[in-house]
Amino acid sequence: MEERKENSALYTGDWPGASVTQLRPGAYAATLTFKPDTEEIDLVTLEKHVVRLGQAGLSGITSLNSERSDVIRIERQSFNDAGFEQLPVIVGASAHSVFETIKLCHEATTSGADYVLVLLPSYYKAAMTEDAIFNFYEAVAAASPFPLILYSFTAVVAGINMSSDLLIRISKACKNVIGTKFTCSDTDKLARVARAMDAAVAGLVDFALQALVVEKKLDEASAAQTLLSERDWAHTSVGIGATKSVLQHYFSYGSVPRLPLCGIAQGTATLLIRAIESLIKLENSL
Repeated sequence: MEERKENSALYTGDWPGASVTQLRPGAYAATLTFKPDTEEIDLVTLEKHVVRLGQAGLSGITSLNSERSDVIRIERQSFNDAGFEQLPVIVGASAHSVFETIKLCHEATTSGADYVLVLLPSYYKAAMTEDAIFNFYEAVAAASPFPLILYSFTAVVAGINMSSDLLIRISKACKNVIGTKFTCSDTDKLARVARAMDAAVAGLVDFALQALVVEKKLDEASAAQTLLSERDWAHTSVGIGATKSVLQHYFSYGSVPRLPLCGIAQGTATLLIRAIESLIKLENSL
């Protein structure tokens, strides 16, 4: 992921309430939370997980959860204590109004966040015209104490699609919008926005080919996609329970998802572990 060159001043640490850690090109992961039978978050396991992500060579993490303050604080402190002070914590801060979204952004100032990742409002789908979306991001970006990353994820916002023209319009108008995360997997959109703004990140691991091609890293793109396209589908097709199952198998923590999501059957877990074994070997070799 590349930061906006014209916005390099964003990384001086002058943001109110925040000490901004620079985004670097590389792999970022959304962190998981872990719950025992009580359904309360296991903060000890969370700390262990975050440190492992830092040791694995990630460039940063995204924190997406409901128990925000404690989780963000643990993630930031875990990085710092393990010597990963340079790794940023990106925080999801999305709500269905400007007021609520700004409030979430400000709540993160005391927890150790570095950036906010913001979805567009979608409850009133018919009302979300391009001008309404632009006005939303303009207002949030102006009031946010953190640099803001746009989040293009059509599947979770009632099918509302932000066009490349709209993303570029928002990015050019709002100096503290520093990039876009593309979990929409729209190759053409990513290429157009990256070319115009020099700031984009693929949102799914099996989108690696397109992201690397945009950056003209063709050899890396071919090798990555050959492995990821098959192995990641074995995992993605099963759902979030697969992620927890893989962690439990390889790292002895993970357990099952929080209700109402379900874990996966033992037979499914066995097939999954067999399918992604080569991917785990690659990760361990890096």
